[in-house]
Amino acid sequence: MGKHRTLEEKIEIIRFKEQGHSISQVAKEFGISHSTVSEFYKNRDEIRARYYAGKRRQDGCYVTADVEVIPEELMPRKVSAEDLKKENKALREENEYLKDKVAYLEALYEVIKQDPASVVKKKGFPQS
Repeated sequence: MGKHRTLEEKIEIIRFKEQGHSISQVAKEFGISHSTVSEFYKNRDEIRARYYAGKRRQDGCYVTADVEVIPEELMPRKVSAEDLKKENKALREENEYLKDKVAYLEALYEVIKQDPASVVKKKGFPQS
């Protein structure tokens, strides 16, 4: 069985490959097989996610796989249960309002379909 590589080593191998080196060059440089390089590169997102999980710099920023740093104020905020209940209630009320509007518009559409002449034609509206 081969040598177990640390996440730091895997990240270094992935970065070397991303700098434009071929799989053969990377394998030779790090003394590993082609298939190992291919496997690391294929799983690079997962490897980066594991590597960067929980890493925090001293300046209060978090390092991620996709973005160099995320300022702390952009990190997901903790929301109280009370705030979630209020937001949920507001969303339910908005949902009910929208359902009522849709029902009204569907009924209006049926009326117009039944008697198109009942609709007042205004300038600028398309006519069928």
